[in-house]
Amino acid sequence: MTNDARTNWRERGAWVALFLVFTPVLIDLARHVATNSWAVYALAFPPLALVVVHATPRSGSHVVPALFAVVLGMGIEAIALASGTLRLGRIGFVVCVAAVLLLEGRFRMRTAVLLGLCVPLPHWILERTAAGFLYPIADALAAMDRASGTPALALGASVERVSGVMLLEAVDAGLTAGVLGFGLAWFAFTRRHASFAETLGLSFMMAVLGVGVHLVATLLTFHVGSGAELDSLRWIRDAVAYGGVAVVVAGLFRLPMLWTRPAKPT
Repeated sequence: MTNDARTNWRERGAWVALFLVFTPVLIDLARHVATNSWAVYALAFPPLALVVVHATPRSGSHVVPALFAVVLGMGIEAIALASGTLRLGRIGFVVCVAAVLLLEGRFRMRTAVLLGLCVPLPHWILERTAAGFLYPIADALAAMDRASGTPALALGASVERVSGVMLLEAVDAGLTAGVLGFGLAWFAFTRRHASFAETLGLSFMMAVLGVGVHLVATLLTFHVGSGAELDSLRWIRDAVAYGGVAVVVAGLFRLPMLWTRPAKPT
């Protein structure tokens, strides 16, 4: 068996071991995404990260940093399992994925960003950032209702209608669509070998655009529904918003053409 063949078998073994060790965390992640429409956006990033990793030329293996990352990632998972907070283990999984990429010589900081986006935003981040968005959204919904002849009153993050109360939650603020827009643009400019400053700046612009698309989708779907239908409305809203963000970014940056790696400029 040649050295290359042995290396390939070792790398495959490392990936298999990684997924086996983190099976409880991955099952919890799959259950989370399947039962929460807002978390579906994260499914876009594993294949994008895989494309970037596959296109990354190998450099020297970084054994010491990889071993440190493995110890750190396994430690995080052990804490997650012991404390019953499996979602904490997602961080450990991403760290261990980075460790395997370090061993393969394929780890890059731009790839690390896509790996981090594979994990849905923690709910505490959504809660802390949503307050400034929910009140204006409630006001806008109430105004749309009144303009269409339906009595409505916005009280904080809720809208009181004759048919009942519609209570907005942190996931209605649109941050997840902003993260999706950021990540798609990050992938696009990474494939184009754009400078870090250009990639970061335009990715943030797409994040703002993503929040705007989500806002429009929220207003349209919540306006025609009722508070008793919120769960169903969120699935519809998120499908429209995430699909809209993907279409907009694909149109602006010709995303499908990026699957073929362009030559680096000379």
